[in-house]
Amino acid sequence: MNRNLSRAGACGFRVFSKPCHPYTKLLASSAPRVGVRLKRPEADNAELPDPFNPPLGCAFATRCPIAKDKCTKLVPELRSLDNGVQVACHFAEAT
Repeated sequence: MNRNLSRAGACGFRVFSKPCHPYTKLLASSAPRVGVRLKRPEADNAELPDPFNPPLGCAFATRCPIAKDKCTKLVPELRSLDNGVQVACHFAEAT
C-alpha cells in the first residue's frame, strides 16, 4: 500500500503560500499570528489516526474540512495538478 503523505520539491515554499491539499490549508490557517485570536482548526470530534493501525482511505479524512465518503474508503493517489504541484487528495481541485 502506497501511503504518500508528503513530498518536498523545488517549489516547496508553495506548500505554505498556496497549499493545494485541504488539510495543509487547515494547518497553515491554524498557525498563530500576532493580533489574531486563536481558534481550533478542526471539528471538536476530529482525532488523529492511530499510526500503528491507520484507517482505510485518506489518513486526513477525519480532520479534513472537505472530506467525503470516498475519502474514508480509498487512499488518494499522488498526482500532478495543472499548476505542477503534486497532491494526494481526491478533491484538491475543489479547494
